[in-house]
Amino acid sequence: TSAPQANWTGSIDIISVIRNAFDPLIQITLSDATSAAQQHVGEKSSAIASFIHPVNGYLVYITYVIDANNQVIKVITDAGNGQILETSQMTIEEFMHKVHSGMKSMPRQMAMMGVMEK
Repeated sequence: TSAPQANWTGSIDIISVIRNAFDPLIQITLSDATSAAQQHVGEKSSAIASFIHPVNGYLVYITYVIDANNQVIKVITDAGNGQILETSQMTIEEFMHKVHSGMKSMPRQMAMMGVMEK
């Protein structure tokens, strides 16, 4: 069991430290990664969610796109150079489970920043 948190703050906010460490390395914006993923999937596609997240030890954007056939395509884009690293298809049910169950298990601050998703 964990003890209740005390009502105090320290001098080093860990979220700020993590964010400041990554900021100079991230050369692609979330918006650019989302647009690239949508263009990669093709015409009449629509991005439905994007996150920045560490995967396999690398910081990447994960974008979920609905294609012209209403299939969900997961696109992984390198946060440093914008290269599309991987695409995979999933059902809408798999997408909903992934996004909603992942959000419940994330610390609140990380979910708000979009730093973690697995």
